[in-house]
Amino acid sequence: MPEEDANDPTVSAVVTILPKEKRTTSTPESGIPLSEDLRAIGLAKSRFTSAGFEVHAPFTGKFSIGAKRSVFEEFFGEPVVVDDSGFGRKATNKDGGYDLPLANMPDDLKGLVASVEFTPPPTFEGFNFGS
Repeated sequence: MPEEDANDPTVSAVVTILPKEKRTTSTPESGIPLSEDLRAIGLAKSRFTSAGFEVHAPFTGKFSIGAKRSVFEEFFGEPVVVDDSGFGRKATNKDGGYDLPLANMPDDLKGLVASVEFTPPPTFEGFNFGS
C-alpha cells in the first residue's frame, strides 16, 4: 500500500441522491431491469468515478466517495481542511462545516445529488474525539 501524502491526504465523503420527484437529470434505461433509484445512483457513481473519485457500494440512496484532498478541492471548488490531530481524520469545508458546495458540480450531477458531506468524527459518551 502506498504511503500517505501528508500534503495531500486521502479523505472521503457521503453522497446522498435526491428523491425521485426532485431529480432533474434523467437516467437512461439499460438492458438490465433496474429501478429509477438504482439507475440514478449508477449514473452519479459513474460521474464521480470519471472525475477521479474512488466510489464505494451504495446503501439506501447514498454512497461514499474518496480521493486525495486536491481532487475534492478541484471538483467542488473549495478548500478542504484536514485535521489528523484527534481520534481519526477530520475533514471539513473552509468554514468548518461538513457539507460540500454543489454549485461547481456538472449540471447532470446537480440534478441527481442532494448533498455531499464529510462524516463528522465519532463521539463516545459525550466526548468528541475530533475536537
